[in-house]
Amino acid sequence: MCRFSFLITFLFLQYSVKPINPDSLKVNFDRLSIPKQLELIDGLKFNDVVGNCQKITPILLKFEKIAKGNKNYNSLAKIYVNLSLGYYYLGKYDENLKYGLKAVHLYDSLGNYRELGTMYGELGYQMKYRDLPKATELMQRGKFILEKLGNPIPLAKIYDNYGVLKEINKQLDSAKYFYSKALGIKKELRDSVGIPYSLNNISMVYMLKHRYDSALVYLDKSSNIRIIKKDDIGLAENYGYYGQIYLKIGSFDKAIKYLNESLALAKKHNYTSLAKNIYNDLSTGYERMKDYKNALMYHRLYKQFEDSLVNIETNKAIADLQVQYETSEKEKEIIQKTAKLKQQSVLKISILISSLLLLISTVLFFWNKILIIRRNEKMKLQNALIEGEQAERNRLALELHDSIANDLNGVILLLNGSKEQNNLMNDVGLNRSLEKLNETHQQVRKLSHTLMPRSLTEKGLKYAINDLAYDFGSGDFKIDLQLIGIDERLKQFYEFNVFCIIQEALNNIVKHSKATNIFIECNRVDDTFFVSIEDNGIGFNANSIEEKSGIGIQNITNRVKIMEGNLSINSSKIIYHG
Repeated sequence: MCRFSFLITFLFLQYSVKPINPDSLKVNFDRLSIPKQLELIDGLKFNDVVGNCQKITPILLKFEKIAKGNKNYNSLAKIYVNLSLGYYYLGKYDENLKYGLKAVHLYDSLGNYRELGTMYGELGYQMKYRDLPKATELMQRGKFILEKLGNPIPLAKIYDNYGVLKEINKQLDSAKYFYSKALGIKKELRDSVGIPYSLNNISMVYMLKHRYDSALVYLDKSSNIRIIKKDDIGLAENYGYYGQIYLKIGSFDKAIKYLNESLALAKKHNYTSLAKNIYNDLSTGYERMKDYKNALMYHRLYKQFEDSLVNIETNKAIADLQVQYETSEKEKEIIQKTAKLKQQSVLKISILISSLLLLISTVLFFWNKILIIRRNEKMKLQNALIEGEQAERNRLALELHDSIANDLNGVILLLNGSKEQNNLMNDVGLNRSLEKLNETHQQVRKLSHTLMPRSLTEKGLKYAINDLAYDFGSGDFKIDLQLIGIDERLKQFYEFNVFCIIQEALNNIVKHSKATNIFIECNRVDDTFFVSIEDNGIGFNANSIEEKSGIGIQNITNRVKIMEGNLSINSSKIIYHG
């Protein structure tokens, strides 16, 4: 079996799921009116809260009071939602439930049924390991409300979460059904943040079914998107899933490597509930490696971490009281000294800040110009290369089609005419010559089409891929296509290279794989274009330098590099009994 995929982030679009900086958020507040501040709080996204939950929750608590004072109940409900989410990722489940229920009651009072259904789903998901029957009841309420409304965005999310409950209840086929429904909606919406979550969920179902190859296929797709999007929180979860899969397979070194990468990201972003689980998985991994010293160490860390979550509120309250007491005693002395120094330093600081701002602005201006020049030069070189290759392909295709193919056709017509005029119908040598000429004529026409198909230049990539699948498909091959979000034309540079990569891959499969089934998937989500090609052939050793340096693989690698994409190849050699 062989599988390779590549991911391209287009240079003419920009998108990022990197969380906002809470410190810069505080600075911006001082410049805005209260309604504008609340508007900024309303605009917080999932990643903004999850990526900074330690710092964002105090800000949200402050604005809870402001929203109440201004009787802005829509903003207040959104603050409750984000507080519930933040406390969930901090592992403070009582606070998570308290603010979640506040959001539910407020949305119910406001008659906002879309958000009401969504919040029921969120609470059900967050309670899944603490009270599964209650979680299921809440989730079903939310699912019923949202299905009645028919809005695809919240439905996709609740289908994902409902699938998780089915999975916990060991109803794996039902879980995969809801995960697949969610994934289909997200692909139609081009939801690049949500798609990896559904891919992960499907991956976990395959892991539970002990189909580890399929689990890694879906996890790879999810990780590729999250790497491009620089989604640290998502990658922390993904690396944890890799660790779990490799523990199941028995590849303990790989499992430990991924679990440590997950732990580092979880600590960096204060994702406490994930960190706790990773400690437990690391303990399991080292135990299976018979490294009992490390196994015991990580088990103790897991237990300490679990216990600390219970007492964290009490410890924090005591620490806050101590800090307040010490601060109040020193505050008077500091204020007196500061007042004297302040007048002297204001002027110096103003001059220094002005000079620094001018210097920074100048450096940024020239650096930006350098980056633009370099990028333009690179684009010019890429365009020159691709235009040269396309021009040469066009020239050869036209030469073959309009000159050689026409000449061959003319010879065939002359021979057929001579055959009839001279009554040579049974001449064996002439008949064989005509058959050979007809074959050559068809091969030349096919070669002309392969070099530069008209469907690519005239109609676009989707039509060209369909034609390519039709040309390669035969009695020995079954080619399945899944093409989503690629109806719109791309730049010629990308269309040509993607087409050539798929063509090269199919050539390799036909020549070497002994495959009978091929699956080609092309998805465009926002600025990301994903291609995956799988076959059920004998595969090859993906770690072999000799096999990876073949002309076909090198052509694919070079084309992905020139588009600044990421290439992933997964294959293993299978002994063929044919």
